[in-house]
Amino acid sequence: MKILKRPLIYIPLILVLIILTWLIMIISFSLFTIATIDLSQDYRNIQGVENITFERNGWGHLYQRCFWGLKKTGEIPAGSPKSDDSKDELRKLIDADIITIDNWIRQSIYSPDKKYILYCEVKYGDSGASDDEYCYYRVCEIETGKITTLYQAYREWYNLSWPD
Repeated sequence: MKILKRPLIYIPLILVLIILTWLIMIISFSLFTIATIDLSQDYRNIQGVENITFERNGWGHLYQRCFWGLKKTGEIPAGSPKSDDSKDELRKLIDADIITIDNWIRQSIYSPDKKYILYCEVKYGDSGASDDEYCYYRVCEIETGKITTLYQAYREWYNLSWPD
């Protein structure tokens, strides 16, 4: 009987190790596919940055910038603004050689005081694959032309809003 008892002791230990391995795999997958860790803090100098929201396309979730990236803050409200005439202002700044934007502008909106323009810039890679897209969410200070990257991630599409 002593021979049979010893292997039975290891069964719970093996089960715990299997469960821990699965949990680590799930957490790793979640962190590296859904959340992009971005620890830059330059965006904190923008006035009203705490009001900027990112609306996840097709998911109905609302996110805000925090020190580790984006955090879910609620659901998308009805009638939230999607775009305005700020793209024309960006074109004027580019034409006047005040700013340089080399990639496609997907969306842009003014800040409530119209001192800044928040925009999504999409950079397509040189790989030739159709899904090689990197999204940069940037803020341009209109008066100085200073551009600050608020958030960047691979293929994370959000609609932007900057309420009062």
